[in-house]
Parts: sequence; structure tokens; C-alpha cells
Amino acid sequence: MSNGQTKRGLAQLLVLTGSLLLLCIPGQAKDLPSAARPHPAEKRLLVIAPHPDDESLAGAALIHKTLQEGGSVRVAVMTNGDGFRRAASEQFHLPKAEASDLYRLGLLRQQEEVTAAKQLGLQEQDILFLGYPDAGLRHLWSGHWSRQAPYTGLNGFNHVPYRRAFRHGSPYCGQAVTDDLRRILTAYRPTHVLYPDPHDVHGDHWASSAFTQYALAGLPLTPVESTYLIHYPQFPKPQSYRPAHPLQQPKGLEDIGIRWRSVPLGGHEVQQKRSAILAHQSQIQVMKDLLTSFVRQNDLIGKSSIPLLQNGGPASELLDPAGDQSGDAAVDIRKLTVSRRGEQLRLCLDLARPVSSEHRVTVRLRMPQAQGGETSQLEVKVHQRKLNITSYPELNSRVQHPLFWQLQGERFLLTLPMSTFRNMGCLMLETEVKQGTSVDRTAWRRLYL
Repeated sequence: MSNGQTKRGLAQLLVLTGSLLLLCIPGQAKDLPSAARPHPAEKRLLVIAPHPDDESLAGAALIHKTLQEGGSVRVAVMTNGDGFRRAASEQFHLPKAEASDLYRLGLLRQQEEVTAAKQLGLQEQDILFLGYPDAGLRHLWSGHWSRQAPYTGLNGFNHVPYRRAFRHGSPYCGQAVTDDLRRILTAYRPTHVLYPDPHDVHGDHWASSAFTQYALAGLPLTPVESTYLIHYPQFPKPQSYRPAHPLQQPKGLEDIGIRWRSVPLGGHEVQQKRSAILAHQSQIQVMKDLLTSFVRQNDLIGKSSIPLLQNGGPASELLDPAGDQSGDAAVDIRKLTVSRRGEQLRLCLDLARPVSSEHRVTVRLRMPQAQGGETSQLEVKVHQRKLNITSYPELNSRVQHPLFWQLQGERFLLTLPMSTFRNMGCLMLETEVKQGTSVDRTAWRRLYL
């Protein structure tokens, strides 16, 4: 990153105060035992789970491997899984689950998570419940960032209602999620982080991926980053209990730059993983085939490169899966190419078919900040040859020069002035193309400047 003295000074401050933050984090973090305090030579794995059960489904092998090597593991559970009406109805024998029933389900799923964690060799204090809204994380990321405009979850609350939560009473907003993740990261200082793959099609999963990337970008930490996949078309295949078979990488994500690694599980570890999954009884009774289909001989762990955009350096290509659009087949993004040339940031979006003025093209950019406050956002929309720019107030003075854009065959070209990103060392971006009912989006990814 190229943020100069300000960034280096912040990095030194955060490193020096890291141990103090262990004592200051509210909720569960203050109860971490002395054995949980980071040791410089110790392998420390942080698993980000959108719901109770995701660490059991996809992280069992890495958790076991870390513990076997003498390392430590923490699991940050983003939601209590309190938005699943069908599960609440089945669990409590109700014709229709109300908000209060979903809250009860959230309490139950917390206990199921503790039971499952013990099957994996973890203890209750290794689990951090953040308590944000199930089926709502994407809304916190996309539309409810500010503490002044919290989201109301399906459980009827607009704040974290669980007493066991990392920060009880925290508002349902993107800024609060980011603050929690940065507190955990700074206190625990993980050497490895496992979080959902950005291509996961479940809104809570891709949003958890985006929040994790955003939080990491604002801290002086360089852990090994890996991703896992739960929700994707025809994955796992078949969706049934196959403990003697390997888990194969998803077909749609084979050739887009993700390096998939198989982490093996021995016979005893397979049974441990199965026991952990079965501990989530409220979920087993409504989607047993999906959950038990992850009981295989291995877990799959993905790794993607994080581009560094240097002035005049090679362009970075972010490939998008073919045929992953919703609606008809009119829109399909192939890749997004990003480069720096002098005082310009250039984005080139390649589609499978020619782009016309009927396409609605949207480019969303976020600039992670190391400290609190509103996030910096910029959204550029082009439709019927009209360009519309929206941004948070702090960016308005920077977008002074006309943006250049062009539709050219199968390509949409956009050029932004680098002055827009002055003193910012990281960008996160997503693109979206619509035509009629067809929509395709690229995954939220981050790039360093």
C-alpha cells in the first residue's frame, strides 16, 4: 500500500495497543483465558462463519489441523441463524413462525453451536457470537451502513439482542459489523483467516466475505487468507451423505483464478465432523441432505490472489464464472480488468454478448478506512447513454473531473481520476449488468494501490 507516513503511524499504533485491546473488547472477548492470548510463534486460525454450522460444514479439517499442530482457533459467528422461518416452524411445531419465535431459534442455535464446537475440539470460549441479523447481512453491507439507519431483522430487532453476544445492543448496521471484526482481528492477531468465498450465492455468505475483506484492508495484519464455499449451484454433488467420497471443486468455479486445495480428513476426523454437523439439530430436520453432503474425506479450501495495482504495471484480471447470471441468458460477465495509467484508473468489463444502450451497467467502489466513521463509497451507473454518480459526501469534492466511459462491442470501459482515491491504499469493487430480467454481478473483491 502507498499511504505514506499516516498509514505507517497507524500501523505502529495498532500494533502497540493490540494487547491492551484484549482487555477492552466488550462481551465475550474480555473473558478470553490467558491461554488464548496471542503468542508470536503460535498458529492462530480465525474462522468467519455467517451462521452457526458453517465452521462445521467447511472448516473442520483446517480446525483439526491447526489444533494438531499446537495452534489455537477462534470462530466468529456473524449471525445466530435467526431468520429461518421454516426451521423455527418445524422446531417449535408452529403453522407460522413469528419474530419472537425466530429470536427463540437464535438462542437455540447458539447452544447448538457450542455443542458442535466441542465435537471439533474447541471450547465455548473459542466461539464469538456477533449476533447480527440472519438473512440481513447483505442489507447491512449494501444499504444500512450508518449507525443512524439500522436495519430491522426478521427477528424484530434493529440491534443485537443476545446477551451472549460479542457486543450486546450493537446496532444492525455495516459500520458496527466492521468495528467488531476489526476489534477481533486486532486482539487475536490471526496468522490464518478462513472466510466465505466471495462467489458464494447466499447473501449472508458473500456479505460476510465482503465485510471480512473490508476489515482486513484497514489493519496492519497480513494473515494467510483462505475461503470456503457452501452455497453454489450443483455443489456439493451429489447432495447426499457420501462419507467415503471426496468433495470435488465446483464446476462453475474451476477456471477463474481460484486455487482449490483439498485438506484431508482421517476416519476419526470424518466422524468428528459428522457429529458436529448433527449437533445442529434445528437445521438437520429441515435440510439434512445438504448438511450431511459435506461429510466427505476432505474439505475444500480456496485461495485467490489479491492484486496490487502499480502505476504503469500489468493490468489485473478478475474473472467471472460463465453462465452464473439470473434471469434469461442476455447478460453474462466474463471478466473485469483493472489497471493504472498515470492519473487514471481504468476498468474494462467484458461481456459474452455486445453491450448496448439498453444495458444498465453499475460499478460500485468502496475505500476501506483504518478508523471508524462512515465508509467512502462511489457508485457509477450508465443507462441509455446517461451517466449517474452517487457518493458519500466526503468524496464529492474529489470527483471533479468528468468520468470517461464507452460502450465498445462486448466491452464497457470506464476511466476514473486517481485523485478520487488520494491517500487511499485499497479499493473494493463490484460490477453489475442488467438487461430486462437478466442480471449478472461480479464478486466483491479488493485491490491494493
